[in-house]
Amino acid sequence: MKYLTYVCLFGLASSATALAQDTEEANPLETDDMELIAVDELPDAIGSDVGDVDEFADEQYEPDDSPKDTDMDELRRNFELYKEALANASYDEADVLAKRMVELSIRLYGLDSHESAKALTNLGLVQQKNQDFESAILNFVSAIEIIERIEDRLNSNLINPLRGLGSAQLGAGRPDLARQSFNRAVHVSHVNEGPHNLMQIDVLEDLAETYLAMGEQKDAIDVHERIYNVEARNTDLDSEEIIPALERQADFLHRMRMYDRERMTWRRVISILEDSRGKRDLSLIPPLTGLAKSYLYVSEMSIANYSDGAFSTGDAYLKRAVRIAEENPDTTWSIQKQTILGLADYYTLSARASKARRLYEDVWNLLSEDEDREAARRSALEQPHVLQRVYPPKYFNSVRSDDGSGPPENFEVGTIVVGYRVTDRGATRDLTIIDASPAGLEDFEYAVSREVRRLIHRPRMEDGILVDTPDQTYVHEFYYRPSDLVREPAEDATASETVVVGEN
Repeated sequence: MKYLTYVCLFGLASSATALAQDTEEANPLETDDMELIAVDELPDAIGSDVGDVDEFADEQYEPDDSPKDTDMDELRRNFELYKEALANASYDEADVLAKRMVELSIRLYGLDSHESAKALTNLGLVQQKNQDFESAILNFVSAIEIIERIEDRLNSNLINPLRGLGSAQLGAGRPDLARQSFNRAVHVSHVNEGPHNLMQIDVLEDLAETYLAMGEQKDAIDVHERIYNVEARNTDLDSEEIIPALERQADFLHRMRMYDRERMTWRRVISILEDSRGKRDLSLIPPLTGLAKSYLYVSEMSIANYSDGAFSTGDAYLKRAVRIAEENPDTTWSIQKQTILGLADYYTLSARASKARRLYEDVWNLLSEDEDREAARRSALEQPHVLQRVYPPKYFNSVRSDDGSGPPENFEVGTIVVGYRVTDRGATRDLTIIDASPAGLEDFEYAVSREVRRLIHRPRMEDGILVDTPDQTYVHEFYYRPSDLVREPAEDATASETVVVGEN
């Protein structure tokens, strides 16, 4: 396994000579500032999806009379197992398979080949998912260098490894480098497919996330405007073809807390669907729900004039969604369950527990009509569900903010476990610190508990009745420097007070 060790741990340069000895007789085949009233879920970790798996050419798997048939069959088998492991999130297994594919590809096709570049890209992909960012960066760079040697610096095959490189750089805490990689991928896409090609959209989204990680919100908004313009080009703006672009725009505007523009976008989606499908079509339920949820939020400009009227405006859209789900002849009990739950959860989030209670009871009755629905009832109602997430401080004694890339080298991971009770109204009560490691950070523990108190749940039901749920836990991981911990006074008389060491 000497090739595997060289390639995966030290990159390709140090292994080229050794590999050439095994490949010189081979015959290589040719061959993706505002204030919240209710806090929505934050976006997923940046760079969690670095593009598609690079497929190998089909002809590489066609058996012939060469002595390399066994290796080719093994490569094909490993690639199928690799894709299956990725689909099942078995990343450790996928990592082992990807490393074996790198070895086989170089042995079969030589170092400078598209197949070896694809194998390295796939290895980098799984290493990025395993948060082994430094190794991923090395392998993406190796794949890029191979393609540049056998093709040129503008070849379309560079897009996938460039996108992977950018995501790994972002994970490693270098958004400045990630921006360069994503911009280059966009440029390569423009050269090969034109400035308005749809294939660049995924890379542009990566670029927008990078700007957000750098705190450059305006640039991120500008990139999303570019995405919309690309999708809208050559599309009838009054047809259903534009709806995916509008939905993408609405979701981004929600994250940016630009709620007025978000509402305008959802209303446009609703108008298009009403014109093409009528006012009672099931396809109206998702945009009606998105529009309603935007009313759980207010901008800093309108907070002084905010009233319960906005909540009423929001629930009017959810009530309409419930009517459509109940009256449309093509509806199902599952659709009805989701729409009624959506309205009930909205009432819980807006502190109207009595209205929420009646609707939760309606859902319980709906899901109790036959045995086929009992599993859905257990999942939806017989355990509490978090409706409003919270985000306690991630760093102790530091002004750093969490960008999803993990702590710097001088930080370690600590844990605080908070116990609490969920009331029959979905509130969080009776908080207590169950465990804290390291111990002694009382002020930080209090700050975490204060945030956990803001959790809002869909309350649990028992025999059709909303009930309290005790013994719930919230586990919060945070980062700290060992030098910031409170040190015990020295045993000798010279130590008269506790010392706290650490940078601001």
